[in-house]
Amino acid sequence: MIFLTDRITVTIDTQTLQQLEKDYTIDKVNQIINVTDAMNMKIADEAREILRNKHKNKGDLINSIKTTVNSKNNVITGQVSSAKDYARFVHEGVDHKGTSEVHPMLVRFRVAPSLLSWAKSKGVVYQKRNDGTKRKTNTANGAWYMTSKKTGKEYRVDVANGGLMVKIEPSKFLEIPFKKYEKKYIQEIERIFSK
Repeated sequence: MIFLTDRITVTIDTQTLQQLEKDYTIDKVNQIINVTDAMNMKIADEAREILRNKHKNKGDLINSIKTTVNSKNNVITGQVSSAKDYARFVHEGVDHKGTSEVHPMLVRFRVAPSLLSWAKSKGVVYQKRNDGTKRKTNTANGAWYMTSKKTGKEYRVDVANGGLMVKIEPSKFLEIPFKKYEKKYIQEIERIFSK
């Protein structure tokens, strides 16, 4: 599984840590952890807001954004991540020709079964009755159809071998808030050490 993650890491070497332990109490470490956690929460909240505003129907992705703070082996790591396999495509966009432009590509249903489920639930692909009207409920052996946005022509869809042309613009839903709070985070850490 591929995770999409932005991390904030503060690494303190052993010699510096020993000096800090002489100069400061464990309270400083706890303050760093608290600041890191607070920044993580702000980044996660803004990432969710970007997804709500730019990408409709991303409830699963929004709900998958989690934050963690770990303190281990003289390293404090703050992490904002999503374990959804498609998170990186929503974040980075989909470019299939090696250029900076985002190009649509054919995504086969057998490779992305959730795309077929989405297409069915949104009426992008549909079944018809004998009279040609769209069915409200699907049948197990019914044929599937879709209408081309370009031509308006209806096509039969082979759900076993077919797919949809997909174009995803980059949202940078983690990168944007991370960059927004990066300087403020560093300032907060410097403030802790200057006390």
